[in-house]
Amino acid sequence: MSTATGPGETTRLTGAVDRIQADWLAGSSLFRLLALGCALVLIGAYVTVLRELTAIVGGTEQLTTIVLVALGAGLVAAPLLSERVAVPIGGVAAVGGLLLYFSAAGIDPGMLVSMLDSLLADFLTLAGGMELMRVMEAQTMAIAYAPAPAFLTWYLALRGQYGAAVVPAGLALVFLVLTGDATPTTTLVGAVAGTGVVAFGELARRDAGFESVDVLTVVLVTMIVCSLFVPFVPGGSSDSSLIHGTGAGTLEGSIAGSPDRSAIGGSVELSPEVRFTIESEAPSYWRTGIYDRFTGDEWVRTGELRPYDEPLDPPPASRTSRITQTVTVESPVEVMPTAGAPLSVEGDMAAYTEVSDQGQLYPSVTLREGDRYTVESAIVDPSSRSLARAGTDYPASVERRYGQQPDSQSGVFSNRVDAVVEGAETPFEKAQLIESHLRNSKSYSLSVGRPDGDVASSFLLEMDEGYCVHFATTMVMMLREEGIPARYATGYTEGQQTGSDSWVVRGTDAHAWPEVYFPDIGWVPFEPTPAGERDAVHQDRVDQARQNGNPAVDTDESEPDDPAEQDPGSDDPDQQDPEQDPTNESPPSAPDTNSSDTGATTGGGGSDGDTGGSIPLPSRDQLAFGGLIAVGLAAAAHRTGVDRALVRTVRLYWQRPSGDPATDAERAFRRLEILLGRRYRPRRPAESPRAYLAALDHETALDDRVYDVALARERATYGSGVDSAAATDAREAVDELVRRYGPIGGRDE
Repeated sequence: MSTATGPGETTRLTGAVDRIQADWLAGSSLFRLLALGCALVLIGAYVTVLRELTAIVGGTEQLTTIVLVALGAGLVAAPLLSERVAVPIGGVAAVGGLLLYFSAAGIDPGMLVSMLDSLLADFLTLAGGMELMRVMEAQTMAIAYAPAPAFLTWYLALRGQYGAAVVPAGLALVFLVLTGDATPTTTLVGAVAGTGVVAFGELARRDAGFESVDVLTVVLVTMIVCSLFVPFVPGGSSDSSLIHGTGAGTLEGSIAGSPDRSAIGGSVELSPEVRFTIESEAPSYWRTGIYDRFTGDEWVRTGELRPYDEPLDPPPASRTSRITQTVTVESPVEVMPTAGAPLSVEGDMAAYTEVSDQGQLYPSVTLREGDRYTVESAIVDPSSRSLARAGTDYPASVERRYGQQPDSQSGVFSNRVDAVVEGAETPFEKAQLIESHLRNSKSYSLSVGRPDGDVASSFLLEMDEGYCVHFATTMVMMLREEGIPARYATGYTEGQQTGSDSWVVRGTDAHAWPEVYFPDIGWVPFEPTPAGERDAVHQDRVDQARQNGNPAVDTDESEPDDPAEQDPGSDDPDQQDPEQDPTNESPPSAPDTNSSDTGATTGGGGSDGDTGGSIPLPSRDQLAFGGLIAVGLAAAAHRTGVDRALVRTVRLYWQRPSGDPATDAERAFRRLEILLGRRYRPRRPAESPRAYLAALDHETALDDRVYDVALARERATYGSGVDSAAATDAREAVDELVRRYGPIGGRDE
């Protein structure tokens, strides 16, 4: 078989090479390269947002790979495929990404048409400020979302379609701005890059010179600076707390900052004010929030709230008890504390109740003092034996939602967890060992610095003390490291018992704890936070508020008859540790009702260096902002000629001796020309120095020193030369003339 290349094939190959050169290699000016660079920056802007997401939910390597493949495909397609072919290919890739996401989310592609209304509602919810972080299949969404805009933007930029190239990646970034995922900095970088693609592309198309660059620089800098003072699209997290009157510096304000996230900070304070009074058949932890996604420094609740319209499903456990609790609100709140797994809501509040995907109740309105609601809850009450036999047959949906770990989790963390659970054979044994390790190896304190980096890793590996959020977070992530589904719960401990079936719950009872899933049983709470001095601090804080006359610290039932009476809360007898009572069959991991986070703190998180008297150094943002302003001012000065005028002014007022008399005489005359040009008119290009001075002298009498300087210059240039004294005299003569007639401090005579 012959392998020779025929004339027709050679012609086609040559034509392809010619198209490559004509389409995007030929005339690769600096402006074109800058336009292509800006296109990559624009792509990088939205991909950076997605990478921050996958760093939390996983899939960073897959995301990076698929974006690089998309860029490579654009590079190959640019010289070979026309827009009529390549753009539809990009559209098909986008549709394929959507179908991939729908499949991962359990949506049958055949049902898409009938679900258009629901899908549109979901899109509007995202565009209205629901972050992708809260989407259940966030990893798949990020990977499916990324390649099509990258391919189209890169392909169109390489083809020289600069305006069109901005659209795909620009829209991708705009959507992430609307969801609240894109930071202001990333948004700004993307906007500037998009402007750069169009502007540099237009300069390349017109084959413009560099005199246009300063105009573009001024426009870009002005755009950046102005954007710093304009708020971005509203949305995202609010700084207000669900517990009115609290802020980020309190534990309540931290763990209940919003319905969809719970922050983890440093030192906190607790309020002794009464939040609720609860009538219940049994004491319990009163849960207000459940969170499943850990970002490294906060917890996020995935999914949306839906209206409560029917009783909720009970836990799968066969051994449960049901209790009814009636909650009376004592101060404005936006939470609904409930015991265990809530099943139903009774009364008028049912119409204003919403339910999360995790089964937690939330009010759709602010609850005011005096508002009441009644909830029936199921309390899981498994024996230690049943927990030990539960096994690991977890539902796929539970593993997916409650097994997430950040990609950044270190191997050191994993090794420490393995060491802690060494010898354990069942998830229950591992949970017990982790709970015991945290209780016994860490101290309890509300005065701690904010952990650096990943909170769970920092607390397990570096910190010696913390409070409930640190203990609960670390236990959840240690369990997930072992493949055990776990989640983060927030709320309140049982509070102060004021009757046989009534409790007063204060801000000092705010708490966080882990819950662990066991197959065929459900969610079981554990308590890794050690009691320590919490009870004493709790009572001290309440007593102090009473002594200060705070009317919100008590109800009529909670104020003690005897001022010396102390009731920091007692252990629930049904939750006693079996090691203390071998006959007790209840799990040792049930919450310890003495675990409320209490007390006031002084000082903030982090290190406190002695900075008295020192000059504060500018931050990186301040330096960047200052540098940006400097670049903009420099470009504006160049465009308006201010820089050249400034150079001339400096040269006019200052001349350093060079050591060469001829050079000094020449420079003195140049300074004289600048002065005369400012005072009268510049010397014309075809005008000799002698003719220039004669013309000026004809119009006005020149100072005699002008001719002395001109004569020194002529001798230095055309005559026998000048000595140092003559050069010095010329320089000093110009100094005197500048001081007398110059623009700064001169006299107009």
